[in-house]
This record gives sequence, C-alpha cells and structure tokens, in this order.
Amino acid sequence: MMSFGDDVDGMGDRNEFLQQLVDCDELDEIEAGIVKRVIVKGEESLTGGQKFVFKRVLDQYVTEECPRHLYRIPWGEMYDFHDSGKCCWCERHDERISRE
Repeated sequence: MMSFGDDVDGMGDRNEFLQQLVDCDELDEIEAGIVKRVIVKGEESLTGGQKFVFKRVLDQYVTEECPRHLYRIPWGEMYDFHDSGKCCWCERHDERISRE
C-alpha cells in the first residue's frame, strides 16, 4: 500500500528527509523511535497508535507545495523548506531581489 510521500515520481527520498528530522533533533523521543522504525521497516510495520503519531509528524513537517509559488516541494528540499519556509523558487527570487 502506498502512502503520501512514497517515492513514485523521482522527487527524492522520503527516508532521507525523515532521517534529517531525527539527526537534527526535531522530534521527541517517541516520534524519533517511530520515524526510525518507518525508515528501517516501512510504514506498514506500525501499529494503530504509531501510525497516528507518524501522521502527526508528517502533518507538522511536510508541506506538499510552496504557498507562494505553488511549487511542489520535492523530498530533497523538504527539510530546508521546513527550516527556512522558502522553496527553491522563493530562494532564487529573494536572492535576485537582494542583488538589485
């Protein structure tokens, strides 16, 4: 069964993004344990309560598209977007504006 973010479109690796959340201490201990389980064993290995927590993590940290440019955020850019609130288009636009 596929879920949101499964890498079916070549837009990057969801597990790398999840690992960044763990590595950068974005998650509490319970969330980190569940995310690590998803990385190793897959989302289908979660119990009902664990699925609820994992969905909460995704809801908090995943943005499907930039609200400013309607650009779809690939997994490879997701952590940076979460951190800065800017997609690659926003970054380029803001850099161009600051140079002018």
